[in-house]
Amino acid sequence: MRDIYACIFFVSTSKAILDVRCDIVFCHTAHYIVTRLQWLVTSKLHCIFGCDLFIEKNKSKMKETEKAYVRIYTGNGQGKTTAAFGIVVRALCAGKTAYIGQFIKNEKYNETGIVNFCKHVEIEQLGFGCFLDREPDENDKAAAKAALDHCQTKIESQCYDVIVLDELCLAIYYGFVTVQEVIDVLNKRNELTEIIITGRYAPQELIETMQTL
Repeated sequence: MRDIYACIFFVSTSKAILDVRCDIVFCHTAHYIVTRLQWLVTSKLHCIFGCDLFIEKNKSKMKETEKAYVRIYTGNGQGKTTAAFGIVVRALCAGKTAYIGQFIKNEKYNETGIVNFCKHVEIEQLGFGCFLDREPDENDKAAAKAALDHCQTKIESQCYDVIVLDELCLAIYYGFVTVQEVIDVLNKRNELTEIIITGRYAPQELIETMQTL
């Protein structure tokens, strides 16, 4: 079984708690994450708009032997998807490739506009929309199962350095997919592929399992 190193973020309106290999480190508020991303985008704007050229120049600097992480961004506050996109932007500026599969969602939010500036990131909406004004149904469950299968294909392809499974925790919470199904998919990753899982209500079983795999 592959080693999976867990880097788990609990993002709330008051604080973000960073759990790295069972060591607890307190960092700033969720606003810090957003501010940090804004700074990153601004300071690296030249590499986004000239992304293809920048990537070609930096490929030789990539550490091929560097072990990647599996991360979870969870909690009731804002900033989970934003933080995941921040990791993607950083990876792109380092000459890497990324895939973002968005469970539940069916709209292209503002952050998805990054695809207009760099061809080395792929973003797909794999759901029928959020449940703010409706109850989830069998179509949502079928879409989530198909999305997990689709993301497994992306993971097994080994074509991406970073893969984001956006709102996957929600899909687990609503019973669309099981924790074991998610773990089985994670075990198929290459140890150099970074995977980020986002969404509220991350199950403790998933968190605990990730720390012992």
